Amino acid sequence: MCAKSKEPDGCCRDGALAALSVFDERTFTMTSHQILQRLPRGRTRHLPATVVLGLAVALALAACTTAPAGGTKSAGLATTSAPRPRSSSPTVPVATVPVATVPVATVPEPTAPSGRGVASTGWELTVYYTAVESFHSGARQNVTGCPNQNCAFGSTALGSYPQSFVGAVRTEGTGRITSGAQTGRYLNWSSNVGYWLDSIPANARGTALIPFVSAAADGGVLEQGSRFRLQAPLRQGGGQVDASFSSLLLGATWLIDDQFTPGLGGAGHLDLYIGEENQANFTSGPRYVAMQDSNIVRL
Repeated sequence: MCAKSKEPDGCCRDGALAALSVFDERTFTMTSHQILQRLPRGRTRHLPATVVLGLAVALALAACTTAPAGGTKSAGLATTSAPRPRSSSPTVPVATVPVATVPVATVPEPTAPSGRGVASTGWELTVYYTAVESFHSGARQNVTGCPNQNCAFGSTALGSYPQSFVGAVRTEGTGRITSGAQTGRYLNWSSNVGYWLDSIPANARGTALIPFVSAAADGGVLEQGSRFRLQAPLRQGGGQVDASFSSLLLGATWLIDDQFTPGLGGAGHLDLYIGEENQANFTSGPRYVAMQDSNIVRL
């Protein structure tokens, strides 16, 4: 690590260049809901290469001016200790006395899908949707951000919208605008981009979400491109999900094409995209559900 100075010295410049030399747009993703269903999702979006490259340069050079004098070890480097020597003394058997065991209640963990056509149990299933401005009213809020996908945390004026609509966009990720100059377009939000305008309700890769197809998962839970179906019954709280809505969920073939900010979804959590809200106070209606101990079958 370079010593602290006002200007980048040779060591820092070399470090910045080294960081850029291994830059790979395909693998670089910036990362910055609801208790069961009411914490913000905080989705991440894959950024365009030009945005990521600019941020990488800024971060590499910023490190030069904040490093403590004398240097420090990199937190990302693994250390290896010498192997413990084997004992040269013979092993002496020790008599054991049986001890009675007391059963302890355990909470079942979801079983990971072990293959296509195999049921996996114990999943938490939630839903997310696209907010629609016309179902919201009240005080309006000015929104700034990016006029398109090709920037992050922009300062362009994107319009004025009801506060509840803006809040729903921040929670769910997407909202369709129904008034003003941007009518018909979408106000989108993600934790590593902020707000931006688009012609589609966008997923983490910048392509369109598809109702009753698109689903989100943490990385490592189900990989991108995985397809699955739900198994009956679908339960929420102490009862069943509305029968007509349950039929829609069970009849769909779901595709993992979206993602949470890493850590916000959880090992046993899948989020299902159900399209646009269809009423005011949508989160109090029969379609805004959180289902526990659910079964899925990977296709």
